[in-house]
Amino acid sequence: AATPGEFRPLSYAEMRTIVRRLSAGFRTLGVNRGDRVAIFSATRMEWAQSDFALLSTGAVVTTVYTGSSPDQVHYLLDDPNADGVVVENEALLERVLAVEDDLDLEFIVSIDALEGYDDRDDILTLGEVYARGEAAFDREAYETRLAETDLDDLASLIYTSGTTGQPKGVQLTHGNFRSNVNGVRKRFGPRPDRDADVPTLDKESVAVSYLPLAHVFERTAGHFIMFATGACVAYAESPDTLQEDFSIVEPT
Repeated sequence: AATPGEFRPLSYAEMRTIVRRLSAGFRTLGVNRGDRVAIFSATRMEWAQSDFALLSTGAVVTTVYTGSSPDQVHYLLDDPNADGVVVENEALLERVLAVEDDLDLEFIVSIDALEGYDDRDDILTLGEVYARGEAAFDREAYETRLAETDLDDLASLIYTSGTTGQPKGVQLTHGNFRSNVNGVRKRFGPRPDRDADVPTLDKESVAVSYLPLAHVFERTAGHFIMFATGACVAYAESPDTLQEDFSIVEPT
């Protein structure tokens, strides 16, 4: 973890190891192809890692906005029939626990450390999921699952913000995300006909990610496209610290 107030670099190799172990850890919790797992967290590094880990199991990632009330949390977990949820911290965990009696959750994972939930074997920290995956990871099985994932397979349910009534879960396949990434890369990636002074997305690019990853814009532009490019993604401490974060990270 980074020291408070500082950024810690993480290589693509380290990121790959984390994603692989989290993927195997989620598998030990019973996550299988097609299962729905929600992420209920502000934008942070662990959101990205959980997303890639769950997608690599073949699961469908569904999104919950951090500003959601308990009633909205209930709807956003019940409508997709979520099998599990990754929450950011105890405050968001309590919103899930307030409505869990009407849900069919098999597990709840908290990104931040927890105290006082030892009586619940279905509540774990992301660190515990990582430790389980470290012991269980099988590279051949992992790569087989990746190879078996089809572009037409559902990747995510991203919910509208609810300004037109109840939020609607938009079904997005792996192919949907991939075609968007490919299209943006063709337009903004390195090209022989590009003038040298025109900005280019490449492995030298640095982005600060702070918009909600629960929305499709940041999930595409600040997440999938950046990692597909080999760029560096820095996660802002919070929207309130952006000016300081920008000065430290110097995003391109």
